Amino acid sequence: MVSRIVSLTFVLSVLLFPLMGMAALVAGPAVPQAVSAQKSMCLTSGLGCGAGHMLLPALSRH
Repeated sequence: MVSRIVSLTFVLSVLLFPLMGMAALVAGPAVPQAVSAQKSMCLTSGLGCGAGHMLLPALSRH
C-alpha cells in the first residue's frame, strides 16, 4: 500500500511540477521581449546566466 502511494506521488510530481513551473512563468509580470528571449536561452541551454555558478562551462575548460 505504501509503495503505491509513493509511486503515485512520484508520477504526479513528475507530471505536475513542469506544468506548475510553466504556469508560474506565464502568470508572472509582463517583461520585455528581449528579457524573455534571454531567459528562455538560459533555461534551454542549461548553462545559467547572470550571477551564479556556471558548472558546465567550468567543467568544459578542463
